[in-house]
Amino acid sequence: MGVEIRFPVFICMARNQPAMTIIEIVAARNTAWKLEPLARLLECSRGKLYKMVKAGRMPYMTIMGMIRFDPAATAAWLANQSFTPSRSR
Repeated sequence: MGVEIRFPVFICMARNQPAMTIIEIVAARNTAWKLEPLARLLECSRGKLYKMVKAGRMPYMTIMGMIRFDPAATAAWLANQSFTPSRSR
């Protein structure tokens, strides 16, 4: 049984332990991600994620015609994406 993530996500931190990163959250799941929960976690629209899938820009699999995302492959893909950290104010 998967855990549904709803926003905002509040992660309880044990003393002296950092919060999980998005990559760690994605990788920790023990079942395939569905499109909508993954889009919510990544804070993008379902349409944007669907376009990335159709363009072959991210790893996915189909199970009986349904798009699913392997946690390990998706976490590895996220780890390899370029990004510019925002500056703290």
